[in-house]
Amino acid sequence: MSELVASVDLLSRGYEVFRAVSSACSCDLIALGDDRKPLRIEVRTGRRSLTSGMLHFPRNGRQSTKRTEDDLDHYCVVVGNKEIIYIPALPGETITAPGVESPWAPGPTGHRCGTQVAYKAHLRRNEDPEDCEKCAAGRKARMARRKERRVS
Repeated sequence: MSELVASVDLLSRGYEVFRAVSSACSCDLIALGDDRKPLRIEVRTGRRSLTSGMLHFPRNGRQSTKRTEDDLDHYCVVVGNKEIIYIPALPGETITAPGVESPWAPGPTGHRCGTQVAYKAHLRRNEDPEDCEKCAAGRKARMARRKERRVS
């Protein structure tokens, strides 16, 4: 369903859209713009966190699949069939959706700062994670959730 929603969105933006016939293809859609340069697009169904508003969706690169992010140019994340986000933004556009740019910008650790994995990566590199604004805020939020669970 998300692939069809993404196809309609790309068509409305003036792209020619081609869908993959096989589920083993390296991307879901190929879109041709005015410049005729093909864009390889992987369509994902995503969700937004109810507490932080951050965008969550499965990414390529897991060992169970042979696909990596090198096999595509853009993710198209469809949230609830009403919000469509391209990461990175399509040529000539900018990302305006809330909670998209900052969560996907990797921090100095190579991980998305603000996560527990990135916090621990700072520690492994002998860096103070509290110096990273996103990691410090993420840790504070995790500690608050942990405290709430203990109280209830």
